[in-house]
This record gives sequence, structure tokens and C-alpha cells, in this order.
Amino acid sequence: MGANMPAVHRIPGVADRLRPWLQEHSPGLENCWALVYPQAASHGLTEKLCRQLVGLDAHAPHERVFSAADGLLTIKQARACCESLWSAWHRAEIRNPVLLAIGGGSVMDLAKLARWFPDSAQRERLRDFHDEAWLTWMLGHHERLHRAFLVLMPTTSGTGSEVTAYATLWGQSKQSFTGARAFADAALIDYELSMHCPYELTRDCGLDALAHALDALWNRRAQAQDRVAAIRIASVIVSVLPPLLRELDSASLRQAMSDAALEAGQLIAKTQTSLVHALSYRVTLEESVSHGLACAQWMASVSRLACEREPAMLYALKQIWASEAFDEKQIEQFLGNWLASMQVMSRTLDRQAPDPRLEEALRQARGQNFLACS
Repeated sequence: MGANMPAVHRIPGVADRLRPWLQEHSPGLENCWALVYPQAASHGLTEKLCRQLVGLDAHAPHERVFSAADGLLTIKQARACCESLWSAWHRAEIRNPVLLAIGGGSVMDLAKLARWFPDSAQRERLRDFHDEAWLTWMLGHHERLHRAFLVLMPTTSGTGSEVTAYATLWGQSKQSFTGARAFADAALIDYELSMHCPYELTRDCGLDALAHALDALWNRRAQAQDRVAAIRIASVIVSVLPPLLRELDSASLRQAMSDAALEAGQLIAKTQTSLVHALSYRVTLEESVSHGLACAQWMASVSRLACEREPAMLYALKQIWASEAFDEKQIEQFLGNWLASMQVMSRTLDRQAPDPRLEEALRQARGQNFLACS
């Protein structure tokens, strides 16, 4: 998939200069539509987009800007938004739209699905499907559909969605939409968009980025250079996140976090995620815990397990945290204390008997990426 990865543009303040950027880097500003996070209107972004995309004197400019639903992206929500956007494109007789998605991971994941739009006959067929079957059809047939040029702009630092080919949706279980051409065409990074993020959102997204680096570190798909990169990226996040949480308005820390999160996303685009993510999905689904926080709650336990399976992991984790821990038990305790300093509770695995949560996670595709027993 590497050849299909998006072009990455890091341009602080570009959210205020989108019109010239889109004119230069996309097929056509006149065909540009936007999908934004739910709070975009209250943050002034919706009005700003209307002025830049279609001009002050355009007829009904807000018709070009769609708002995504809040919270976890369910298949039902994704389907409703896709159908609304597709209907707008068909009414406007747009054949080659540009879709600009601005938001967190759920918004960008939604855009990866919405950018594939069916013709009238295909839409008619899709109407007969229930939600899960609708997603299955889209996964199996999306490359037969029209494909919008997709630009992703993250407003948080952590999900990595702007540079991966995966979209996560929730139904009876966690579902993934992906494909060889599911990457965005461009990832436009403006760290200033993250300046509004409150404490918990900043923490959870930062810990999600850390989970990406760690899941690449103890991943059987990782090459030696990937593990070197994982240690470097994780070390940056560990050094930046705690001070950022104490100083949320620090532009320099926001930019450092944005850069590290982007690199962590690029890393898992190569290796995929692993056991931390596999364990997190049930927590998110059953307890409505945010994805980043659910990942963080398993970091300490999985770190210990990784050290048990491959002793070199202990040295890597000591490098990342500058810890003096001398065995896997101490590293688990050290990481648990570090997470607790950010009000994150760690979950533990049963050490006395086979833990059904671990066994279930290891059967998942992401869990199978975890280190083999030595």
C-alpha cells in the first residue's frame, strides 16, 4: 500500500488560506465540498469554509459544508451522512468532486467511505440493504464506484487517520473499511487546528498516537528500521504529552505533538496495529470509553507481556521512558504510575490462568500481529 499513501503537507495556519492551496493542489475548487466535525460551526470554521470555498455572494453556501455526527462513528450514522452527501453531488451533477474532511479520526474515517459514490442504479440497489450488509457491499465493491479526490485535515493529534487506509465503524462489533486505494490523496496538517482541544481530548489522542508507536514496536510485521522509528516517536510523545497537558495553549508543544502523531500514523500504515488495539475494541464497544483511552488502559499490561515474549522489549521501553526498571514487572508498574499521573486507570491481565480477554484479542487480525512466544 505504500505507493498509494497520501502526499503530506505540513502548513501551519493553512486553515485560513485553504482557497489558494486547494486551487493549486486539487482538481477544482468549484467542485469542493467539506465534511467537518460537529463543533466546527461554534468554532467559526464552518463560516470560514463557506467564504473560502464558494465566496460570500454564492447561493446557499452552507450546502457545500456537511457536519459529521458526534461520538463513535456507527455504520448507521456513516450511511446517513454518505447518502446525504451523494444526493448533493447527484443534484449538482458533480462527476469529479473534491472532498475536504476536517476533524478527528471519526470524521476522516467517514470521509474515506463517503468519497466512493455510486451512480443512480447502484444507489437504488444499496437502499435494499440493512446497515451491516450495506457496509459489506461498499467494502467489496467500492473500487467500481466514482472516487472523489480526498483531502484530510486532522483537528486532533493522535488518530493518524489522515495517513492510513483504514476507517473504523461500529455496529454489533468493530468493523473496518479499507482497500488498496482507500488512502486519501492528500493529508494537510495544520497543528493550529488542535489548539482548541481540551484536556481529555488532547490526552486521549496523544495516548492513541503512543499506542500506535508501541503497537509498531512489538509487531511481528515490523522491520528493524520500523522499531527504531517506533522508539524515537514514542520517546517524543512521552516527553511532550505531560507538559502539553499542563500547558494546553503552548503552540510549540502542540506542533511537536502534531508531528509525532503524524509519524506514528505513517508507521502503522506500514506495520498495522497490534495487541493494544485488539484489546481496546471491546472496552470501547461495551463501555463507551474513547478509543485512545481504551488503548492506554492496556499499555502497561501489554508492555509486560511484550517483555516476557521478547527480552529486547524491556531495553526499548526503558529507552522510551528513561526508566531504571530491571524486569517486566517493574516496567508494568512504572508505566501504570506514569499513566495514573494523567488520570488513566490501567487494566491488568490474569497472570494465574488463561485470560479470555487476551485469548480473544490474540485471535483478532490485529492481535495476531503481536510478538510470538519465544
